[in-house]
Formats: sequence, C-alpha cells, structure tokens
Amino acid sequence: MTVARPSVPAALPLLGELPRLLLLLLLLLCLPAVWADCGPPPAVPNAQPALKGLTSFPENTVITYRCDENFMKIPGKQDSVMCLPDSQWSDIEEFCNRSCGAPTRLKFASLKQLYIPQSYFPVGTVVEYECRPGYRRDPSLLAKLPCLQNLKWSTAAEFCKKKSCPNPGEIPNGQIDTSNGILFGAAISFSCNTGYKLFGPTSSLCLVSGSGVQWSDTLPECREIIVQHHHKLTME
Repeated sequence: MTVARPSVPAALPLLGELPRLLLLLLLLLCLPAVWADCGPPPAVPNAQPALKGLTSFPENTVITYRCDENFMKIPGKQDSVMCLPDSQWSDIEEFCNRSCGAPTRLKFASLKQLYIPQSYFPVGTVVEYECRPGYRRDPSLLAKLPCLQNLKWSTAAEFCKKKSCPNPGEIPNGQIDTSNGILFGAAISFSCNTGYKLFGPTSSLCLVSGSGVQWSDTLPECREIIVQHHHKLTME
C-alpha cells in the first residue's frame, strides 16, 4: 500500500511551529550559562567572605575573604576564590593565622631594616634590633624579642646603654655642675667663683657627634672682676 504524502497546505502548520522550536532549542542551549551558580562560597578557617550583598554566584564571580580579628593574612597566600565553569569554587587554603602586632618600639634601639616592611609575626617569630645613635650594645644581653604564645612581645632588656661624653675638665676660678651625669642626653652647667664673671656658654649638652657623643659647647672662661679706684665695677 502506498502512503500518501501530505499536500503542501497540510504541512504549513508544521512550518509555523519551526520558529518556536528553534527558540526553545536556543533557550536549552543557554540554560547552563544563565543558571550555573556555585552557591555560597566555601568556609575558610579564621576568615569571612566579603559578599557585598551578593546572593547568587555565576561563573567568574570572585569572592575575597577578610581575616577575623586578631588574625593576619599569611604573606603569599591566596585570599580569594572564583566560580569555575563547572559550578565549583576554585581551591583555597587556610591563609589567616594569629600574629603579634607591630614589634615593640624602644627608646634605645630601632628595629632592623629587614623587619620594618613586615606585618605578619606568628608565635615564635624573633625580631632583632640595633642601637640608636648615642647608645652602645651591651654584649651580655640579646638584642632580640620573640612573639609569645599570648601574642605579646617579650619584655625587652636594656641591651643598649647610653654612651658617655668625655670628662668636661675644669674651669679655672669656676665650677662645673655634673650632677646629671655625663652620659648621652645629659646637661652640665657652668658658674664662676665669687669675684669672677663668666664669659661663654652657661651650659653644654652631651649630643651625638659622628659615631660617638660629644659636648655641644666648649668651656667658658671666668674672668676676674677689676675694681677701679672710683669703686665702679668693670671687667677686662
């Protein structure tokens, strides 16, 4: 038996459905790209994701994490994830750890240049210091501080001592008051005996000079006060 072919007018309804079928096919092809979503970002120990109000996470979405309080980012570790084409987040390792704060600032010593740019100091980290100008190292004490388990720096011993200015000497017919000592930063004062007048500075400071310390002023003179016949006081 021969099957009759549909006439052209009978096939027209099928042709009319073609645009709708093509549209449906296109939608099906686009669905993975439109609906692919990685879901909430993965949990990272001691860190929180900065979602910025996002509730969906399509392909190529990048989420950055912030370390919790009292935790610091480990240098060189990645702190963000990306939603991949397979609707999975990229891998991320733990990147936050507990850290001491900035190393202790000391009056007599400064942190070595190596440690100044650093901001991450996990427990057990040891930083080193060098004496400031005007101070000298005490070799019996370590110029190092470790970060302790309580996230505090250990107490610093005074491993740098003040340098001493030379003995100022003596002023003929005068006095030098060294009651404040002659170490770096100290001040000495000058005065004259009765019957003498001071010419020059009244004091001097022990200051940094080159790699050492030196007095800021030279010693003054004490000149005798001459009494004229008309009893008027004059000075040479």
